[in-house]
Amino acid sequence: MIGRLSERLDGVAERSLPFLVGFLVLLPFAIAAIRILSWDSGSPLGDWAALDLDVRSGPAFLGSYSQYGFRHPGPLFIWWMSWPRLIASGSAAYLVGMTALAAVAACLGVWIAWRAWGRRVGFAVAMSFVLLAPLTGWSYVTSPWNPMVGLLGLPLLVVVAAAAWDRDVVSSVAAVAVASFLIQAHVGNVGTCMAILTVLALGQLRTEARSDLRKAWGAAAGTALLLWLVPGVQQLVSGRAGNVWKIMRFSRNGPIPKTGFGDAMQAGMRAFRPRPAWLGATNVYEGVADHGRPLWLLAPLGVGMVLLWDRYAGGTSTGEGGGALGVEGNGRIGERVASRLLGIAIVGWLGAVVMLGQGRGPVRAYYTVHLESLAAVIVASSVSYLALRGLRLSRGRDGDWAVGFHPWNLGRLVPVVALAGVVVFASMRTGSLEPQGERSDSFSRPVEVIKDSAETALGPRGRVVVSQSSPGGVSNEEFSFAMGFVAALNRSGVDVSVGLEVDPTSGDPTIQGLQLAVPESLWVDAPGSGDLAVVLFSGEKREVPKQWRVVSSLPNGTLVTLRNE
Repeated sequence: MIGRLSERLDGVAERSLPFLVGFLVLLPFAIAAIRILSWDSGSPLGDWAALDLDVRSGPAFLGSYSQYGFRHPGPLFIWWMSWPRLIASGSAAYLVGMTALAAVAACLGVWIAWRAWGRRVGFAVAMSFVLLAPLTGWSYVTSPWNPMVGLLGLPLLVVVAAAAWDRDVVSSVAAVAVASFLIQAHVGNVGTCMAILTVLALGQLRTEARSDLRKAWGAAAGTALLLWLVPGVQQLVSGRAGNVWKIMRFSRNGPIPKTGFGDAMQAGMRAFRPRPAWLGATNVYEGVADHGRPLWLLAPLGVGMVLLWDRYAGGTSTGEGGGALGVEGNGRIGERVASRLLGIAIVGWLGAVVMLGQGRGPVRAYYTVHLESLAAVIVASSVSYLALRGLRLSRGRDGDWAVGFHPWNLGRLVPVVALAGVVVFASMRTGSLEPQGERSDSFSRPVEVIKDSAETALGPRGRVVVSQSSPGGVSNEEFSFAMGFVAALNRSGVDVSVGLEVDPTSGDPTIQGLQLAVPESLWVDAPGSGDLAVVLFSGEKREVPKQWRVVSSLPNGTLVTLRNE
C-alpha cells in the first residue's frame, strides 16, 4: 500500500512540475505588474504618448513612428498594447502591457526548451530568463518604448530557433512568429532576425527527412504570410508612398550618415564589457562611441577552441532527444543544446553588427539594446558548455557514473529550489521600479482651457489643430510634453488633429514635426476656417507673436497659445 501511495505521489509530482515552473516564472512579472498598477502613473509622454495615440486611433496598419519619416514595419506591437487599457489607464496601461509581453516571452522560451530537450534544460532556460529581467533592470524590461522589445525577445528567438533546428513544426512556427513581432516592432531587428532565420533554414535543410522539412517550412511560411498580410497589402496599395518603400529610401540615401563597421564592431564588443547591461549597467542604449573592454569574449573563444578540438579529435556532440543536461544515456544533450544556442546567438550578433554598420538613424542609436541581449546569451551558453564539458571529462577520468533524478529525491528538488531562489531575487528587485511619466493632473488645466475654448470657437465640423513652434528649435523634452498634451486632449474626447510645425515669425510651415509621431488620420496641412488653431510655443512669453494669445502652459513651461486666423 505504501508503495502504491508513493507511486501516486510520484505521478502527481511529475504532472504538476511544469505548472510549478510556469508559476515561478510568472511570479516576478506579476509582482512587477501589481507594483505598476498601484502607481498614479499619469499621462504618457513622448514616444509613450505616440503609442497611446496609435492605440486609440482605430485599427493600426503600420508600426510605431520613427523621427526619420517612416513607420516601423508592422502593427503587431501596437495591437498587443491595445488590451491593457481595459485594466489600467495612462502610462500604467502600457507598462503593464510590456510586463505581460516579457512574461509571455519568458514562458514561451521555457515551454519550447522543456518540450524540445527535457525538464533540466527547461529549468536552466527558466532561470536564465528570470535572471535577465532584474539584472538588466525592470525599468527597461517594462518600458513600452518599442526598441525594448528585443531585451527578452531576442533571447527567445535564439531558443526557439535552436529548438526548430530539428525540423520541429511548432518551434519553426514560433521562430517565424517571434522574428516577425521583433521586426515589426523595430526595423533595427531586421538584420539579427534574418541572420538567425537564414542559419536556421540552412540547418534544417541538412536532412534527409524531406517530409518533416516540408511540414516545418510550410507551417512557417503560412505563419509569415498571415502576420505580414496587413503591412504587405499597405505597401502594395500605396506603391512608392508605401511604408516599406520609405524605409528602403531612407536606408539608401537618408540624411543621417551610416554608422560604419568600425563603430559597429566597437558597439558589438562593448556588449561584453566587464559590467554590461545584463549585469546591471545603468543604460542599455548609450551611443556606439564607448569602446569598452570585451573581457567576456574570452569565454566564447574558449568554447570555440573546445568545439574545434572535439570535431577534429573525432568526438560527437549528438545525443538522444528530450533528456538531460549532461550524462544520461549515450547522449550529451546539454553540450549539444549549449553549443547550438551559442552558434545561433553568434550569428545573430554578427547580423546585428552588420546591420548597425550599414544602418542609419534609429538603427545606429538604439541597436546596442539588441547587442546586449545577444551578448548575454553568448556568455551564458559559453559558460554552460564549458561547465558541462568539464563535468563529462571528470566523469571520464573517474569512471562511469550517472545521476538519477526521481520525483521525491534531493536531486529532483535541487533545480526547483534553485529556480525558487532566482524568483525571490527577481521579485525583490522589482522594488527598483519607479513611477514614470507625469501625474494624472499635469495636463488637466491646459486641456480644460482648450476644451472650453473649443466649445465656443469651433464650427459644426471644427477640430482642435495642434502645431508646435520654437525660435531655437524644439528640444526632445519639448517634443515629449507636446505629444503628452496631444494624447491628453485625445483621451478627453476632443477631436484633435496635428498640423505642421510653424515658424514663429512668418507663421509658415517648417517641418513635419509632431505629425510624424501620430497616425496619418490625425494629420492636417493647416487649420481650416472652423478649426481652433493651437500653437505650443517653446520660448519666452515676450517672444510670442502678436497674433497668438497665451491661454495656459504645459508642466515644462511650454506656452499654450491660440492663433487668430
